[in-house]
Amino acid sequence: MVRSRDRHWSAFVALIGIGLLICGCAGKPPKRDFGRAYEHTQKEEFGAAIEEYEAFLEEFPEDARVHYNLGIAYYRQGQYDRAASENKEALALVPGLVPAQINLGLCYRRLGKRPEALESLHIAIAMDSTNARSYFNLGVICWQENLLDEAIGYYERAVHFKPDYRQAYANLGVVYQEKGALDRAAEAFERAGDLIPESIFINLAAAFYDQGAVEQAIWACGKALAIRPESVEARFNLGLIYSKTGRYRDAIGQYERVLRIDPEFEQALLGLAVAYTRVGEFEKCAALLDAHEDMDFGLAHLDLALSYHKSGSLDKAIRHYELALQEEPDQVDAHFLLGDAYLESGETERAIRQYRKVIQLDPKGVEARAALADLLEQKGRFREAMRQWEAVLKRNPRHVQGLLRLGTLYFREGLYDRALASYTGLVRADPKSYLGYFNMGLTHEKRGRKDEAKQAYIRALRVKPDFSKAHFRLGLIYQGEGNADAAIHAFQKAVQADSLYEQAYYRLGILFAKAGQVSEAAAAYEKATEINPKHVGAQVRLSRLYYDEKRYEAAMDRAKAAVQAEPKHARTYFALGLSARASGHFEAAIEAYRRVIALEPKFPGAYNNLAAIFAAQGENLEEGIALARKALELKPDTAGYLATLAELYYRNGEFDQAISTIQQALACETENPQKYWEAMQRFEQAKKEKE
Repeated sequence: MVRSRDRHWSAFVALIGIGLLICGCAGKPPKRDFGRAYEHTQKEEFGAAIEEYEAFLEEFPEDARVHYNLGIAYYRQGQYDRAASENKEALALVPGLVPAQINLGLCYRRLGKRPEALESLHIAIAMDSTNARSYFNLGVICWQENLLDEAIGYYERAVHFKPDYRQAYANLGVVYQEKGALDRAAEAFERAGDLIPESIFINLAAAFYDQGAVEQAIWACGKALAIRPESVEARFNLGLIYSKTGRYRDAIGQYERVLRIDPEFEQALLGLAVAYTRVGEFEKCAALLDAHEDMDFGLAHLDLALSYHKSGSLDKAIRHYELALQEEPDQVDAHFLLGDAYLESGETERAIRQYRKVIQLDPKGVEARAALADLLEQKGRFREAMRQWEAVLKRNPRHVQGLLRLGTLYFREGLYDRALASYTGLVRADPKSYLGYFNMGLTHEKRGRKDEAKQAYIRALRVKPDFSKAHFRLGLIYQGEGNADAAIHAFQKAVQADSLYEQAYYRLGILFAKAGQVSEAAAAYEKATEINPKHVGAQVRLSRLYYDEKRYEAAMDRAKAAVQAEPKHARTYFALGLSARASGHFEAAIEAYRRVIALEPKFPGAYNNLAAIFAAQGENLEEGIALARKALELKPDTAGYLATLAELYYRNGEFDQAISTIQQALACETENPQKYWEAMQRFEQAKKEKE
């Protein structure tokens, strides 16, 4: 089968880029201008940047941000040992600096210290266990080490914490495909959404076909054609599958459509000729061959190589490409296809050499430059990839893929003005490129230009009205502006376009709840949790919604689901404690609040609520008093906490302390003091009875 030449999409692996931290210094003004160091780094003048940062450190040796940025300069210069050292310095000064911990892992990776790289990224996860990019980078490292099962595990965690992480889904699909788990690969590619071009599905169809999964191969070809109906590779492969399975009439239809798009597609001509003979239409076959009598169907080395290549016999294909080049060393097509074969067999450095040879032989061509740029990007050599895409666009300023990919690289590197220029060029070259407008919107948002971002998303939706992600981004902007009606409308459009868009349902729930539309909010949260039962935010908010409606058992069920999804999140246990106490499950509530305190020792509400249970039960009063005091230490002069402490004193027979404490609560509470007055009367009566 034909596999796509669009090699950029044959794998998506990329390490996270490194970003600078802006520094400022208190006290005496520095002798050096930090801004110059920052500018040197942006201009790739790393030697000058290093000199500025080192001078800066002479004055401010304990500024973690300077160490961090100096580490970036060393990293960009290829001095990975020094970069690692500076990141260690930054972490010593600010132990919780997650970007430095991640960058340290990347340095170790560059130094070939795989165990240390993995350890550093695991520490980053320990700092922030929900950081999807840390898991993503672990997945990348494992993938590059051919540890496919581990890579899958990390990518799955990345999408767990960032369910719309399309890059992670894309990489997950690639790894599953490498393992031969094609059904799972297909599912992951589906979740990656518009990130996936037709070439991925073309290659997936070929893989399915190689496994004998004919119907899945047909499905994958259909997906490719749905993305780009004029894809000759997808349509040819569909014709080939039909031929191999005896559906010759269907094959003829596909081959004929291929030839309407590309009349010189020789394999389609040959396939059509064979299909005509299989259905007995010999005159049509003869006419077709007569019309292309100059076509060479001989078995030269290049022909054999192509045949082996398209059947997946890469070793034989490579051998015949090399023999063809021995006969004619300057065959551009042979070098290009040999590069493709090397790439498919995992020999990336050899593939790079072949693409460079094509560029040398044909300096004006763009196809090999595009393939080389894709491959360099896959290997994480982003600056080199940028230069190749820039060369492509110098030769063809309207190269749509080049404009899109270069913009993405600029965006990844934080070069937002350049990214915006690329996306602007893209929509000029292709006014129907909704991805161009969408990416312009993302770039404007990065620059804080919300109005421009809004206009870009609106233009994307004019091209593709059912583009759910553009609706969602618009909704976020409207929500940030306080325009609840517009935000609700945008999020509703998002779920109309994509009925499984859990984040849009979640946002709808928040907005409906804020507007007092309880049933609508509950329905939205329930839909989000139906799509993703592990959506912690939706489960917690739904639990609180049920709690407010006094549906305590339902609230408790949702809180349990949140705890199961995220067992190390204090807020989930707090929601469980609230609903468990209200529904009379006091032991469960006590256990939940103890877990909150263990996970987040500075959570005053957990101390107070646990103390309130002890007060209500009349048990563990001394512990309850200590808990209530801790709550007030964390959040002083809180009337409710003072009332809890007063009740504990009362239960413990310390009536003077109870009266004094409830008086403090009365002093803090101005809106609804009646319950505190009643409590004080109860305490005073108890004191009199005791006397």
